Amino acid sequence: MIVSWPDVGPDTVSLGWEIVDLIEADLRIPTGAGAGGALRLTTEQIQLLVAWFAVDARGRFLWRRACWRLPKGWGKSPLAAALAYVELVGPVVFDGFDASGHAVGRPHPSPWVQIAAVSEDQTDNTHVQLMEMLRDSPAVDERRLEVGVTRVQFKDRPGRLEPVSAAAGSREGQPLTAAILDETHLWNRTNGGRLLAQVLRRNVAKMNGRTIETTNAFAPGGRSVAEETHEAVLSGRSAGVLYVAREAPQVEDLGDVEALRAGLRVVYGDSTAWIDVDRIVEEIADPATEPSEARRFYLNQIVAPEESLVDLVVWQQLVDADGRLVEGDTIAIGFDGADTGDATAIIAVRWPDWLVVPIHVWERPQGVTDWQTPRAEVDAVIRQTYARYRVVRGYYDLPHWQSEIDAWAGEFGKSVARWPHSSDNRIGPALERLSTMVRERTLRHTGDPLLLRHLANARREAARGGKFRPARRHQGQPIDAASALCGALAALGDAVAHGEIQSGADFPAMFVSLNDL
Repeated sequence: MIVSWPDVGPDTVSLGWEIVDLIEADLRIPTGAGAGGALRLTTEQIQLLVAWFAVDARGRFLWRRACWRLPKGWGKSPLAAALAYVELVGPVVFDGFDASGHAVGRPHPSPWVQIAAVSEDQTDNTHVQLMEMLRDSPAVDERRLEVGVTRVQFKDRPGRLEPVSAAAGSREGQPLTAAILDETHLWNRTNGGRLLAQVLRRNVAKMNGRTIETTNAFAPGGRSVAEETHEAVLSGRSAGVLYVAREAPQVEDLGDVEALRAGLRVVYGDSTAWIDVDRIVEEIADPATEPSEARRFYLNQIVAPEESLVDLVVWQQLVDADGRLVEGDTIAIGFDGADTGDATAIIAVRWPDWLVVPIHVWERPQGVTDWQTPRAEVDAVIRQTYARYRVVRGYYDLPHWQSEIDAWAGEFGKSVARWPHSSDNRIGPALERLSTMVRERTLRHTGDPLLLRHLANARREAARGGKFRPARRHQGQPIDAASALCGALAALGDAVAHGEIQSGADFPAMFVSLNDL
């Protein structure tokens, strides 16, 4: 369930009321001008905790997972640190109702709590906050705690709280009672974050435990854990997840200072008690701050980076869940091939509905260094594609595949065209065609996550003649499916422009021949 803020009140049945009292009694303000003073939770923080620890009539928690998507500086990490502490020492196990009908809790007999991140430095965001919250707190002696750099544990009974990272390797099977997944907009497959999230969730599930994600607004298409959680909740595929996200009202012009201030006050809410809104306005106005970054980190809005090939937010709105190719369909294809290390992609676009369908994408398996593209398999898929569909044109990138392209041209004739991606006069206009079609919503696609990832991996790079070409955001990230998509769109558009397909009323007026081959 996605909510802008939990709807809780004095009558909400929750262990959270006890827990709020424990936090304010045991912990101290970790940083800032008030560091070391008594910690007092805001109304919004109390509402989050009460909602998270709410129980039903049987004493079962309403939520098994939570995700807090909130702006930078709101106080996610300190609150998550306080929550980790509560899971270690607090009344987090339901123990019945008192005479007034209030839920009563007791501490877990053997708690094991982890604060997780994709790197050791990142775990400091939350774990170091907790250490500062416990500095000079009488709770350390009263609860007989040992507070160390790598662990907080009891002196005389089972129980520990520790930071962990993806870099430390698999943690499969650990009997965790709770886990904090910190800054999950940074967790992805490449850095091990996706695997770490899966392992942590399995570990807490077997102990009837729970997990909480904290995150800023994610960059769409990056397939981060935060994005996957967001999509799962939106689609209704993830029951029992409390997803809290409050975005600023739309500010059309970030230079409109008054509108920006008003939006920031909304999204930061109670945390404006320590957030200097004018300081954030100055940061957003700094030329070094990209508008998309300002919107993601400060306004908590999900937007694509400016240099993205396409607007990935719109791209994800163009999914045709029932879209698929059937035998005999008229298609054009784009091919981007590699020899070793990189990816090879065959992407189709169907006429007349402009449905984008990946035929096949081969990627180097993670952790494998000496991988080679299975050339015989690629050849078989190309031949199968021509056998099953009416391929009016196919645009093929040249490097490493000249011999195969010659063979395909000999067998399939003029529908096989050499289309080097090194030519800015070809790839540049094709990229603009892709961008325009997404912006004007004149194509559809099957929602393939691998194609989305390749689009997200790519950025616009300036080329000759004022044009742009696809380039990698980071070394090693494949973008071949995105390049092949550009080729497929160019091939279909050119087939229509050259009269190989009757255009009719379905052909977008923007298309003229880009490649007079």
